[in-house]
Amino acid sequence: MEIPLKVNTEREAIATYIDVLHSFHRLTDKEMETLLEIIISFRTLLLKYDESVANSLYLNKANREVMLKRLKMQNQTFKNYLSLFRKKGIVTDSGISKTFLQDYNNVTIVINICNEGKG
Repeated sequence: MEIPLKVNTEREAIATYIDVLHSFHRLTDKEMETLLEIIISFRTLLLKYDESVANSLYLNKANREVMLKRLKMQNQTFKNYLSLFRKKGIVTDSGISKTFLQDYNNVTIVINICNEGKG
């Protein structure tokens, strides 16, 4: 089965991608919104810098302040979300998990359901 999901912006594409994967990562709406801002911040840096530089900058103080304003969130709350994302392997010391860094202009998700039981 193939179901095309049409979006108008990259932001909407990323949000839709995160939403589609919800049953796998089990993030709350606020966690998904926070992750969206982190990914947008990272992708914005990738327009100017290579991946290693973007990895070192996307959570720096200046970028955090921008994200905190957009999210209307306190720094400690943001840190709590980062801790959760680290525990889930979404954000690591080397950057954002490749699962969440896609070509959002044309991303395909394939789900294989394998019945390994006897029924």
